[in-house]
Amino acid sequence: MRLGIVSPADDNLYSATLLAALAASSDTPCLVISTHRSRFARAMAYVGRHGWRAFLRRLLEEADLAEAGPASARRCLQELSDSRGFGNWDRPLSRSCQVMGIEYLHAASVNAPAAVEAVRRNRVDVLLSAVAELYRSPMIEAPTIGILNAHMALLPRVRGMNALEWSALLGQPIGVTIHFVAHRVDTGAIVLRREMAVAPGDTLDTLRARSIAVNVELMIEAVSSLKADPAGRREPCAGEGKQYFVMHPRLKEIVRQKISTGSVSTGR
Repeated sequence: MRLGIVSPADDNLYSATLLAALAASSDTPCLVISTHRSRFARAMAYVGRHGWRAFLRRLLEEADLAEAGPASARRCLQELSDSRGFGNWDRPLSRSCQVMGIEYLHAASVNAPAAVEAVRRNRVDVLLSAVAELYRSPMIEAPTIGILNAHMALLPRVRGMNALEWSALLGQPIGVTIHFVAHRVDTGAIVLRREMAVAPGDTLDTLRARSIAVNVELMIEAVSSLKADPAGRREPCAGEGKQYFVMHPRLKEIVRQKISTGSVSTGR
């Protein structure tokens, strides 16, 4: 099976760990696409998709994260890599591709014609997405099997943005879903789901960090499953559920309090 990765930046740790994990399981991708853009370009693209009000909320959210200190995602990814023997898990993607002989493409967006052409030219079967951009039809249809995405909630109940936070606020279990990208947001067929336990002492930051490591684990498991049976293990993303958008900082503070006091679904 021919694999590709789409990353939001050359130094994205989730993408780098995913690449290291695939290489460790002898599933080295044939293509890596990086869509890194300037901060201004990313901001204008976000405004175009979500509007100025959502953009201002996003700025408040980033300020909140900066105030809270560095996230523990790096530590969780390092622990996962150390336990599984993933080498060079934090190396820039461009360098890893150079060492491994993988085609590396810097594209303006996931939907750029050059990115679509690269996927087709490399005959990619499954594209693993690590970006938050919306895919358009040409790219969705470019891989022979499809695009896999990791979603920080249990689909189909909670779709859209800040899914982990909305799950906690609504009293839903915390978890991760691996699903195929479809034309509507988070509605593609489900491949895998895993519920995450909320432990005493957990915070919103630690839950998000752990979920990123779970993303990697489930992506590797999904690839293995699709290799064994490309047409199998798919559950329609049907049933009750809603699409949610950027959470207001005041609601996010309520979520932080619910988690700190143990007032969220504790999972398994």
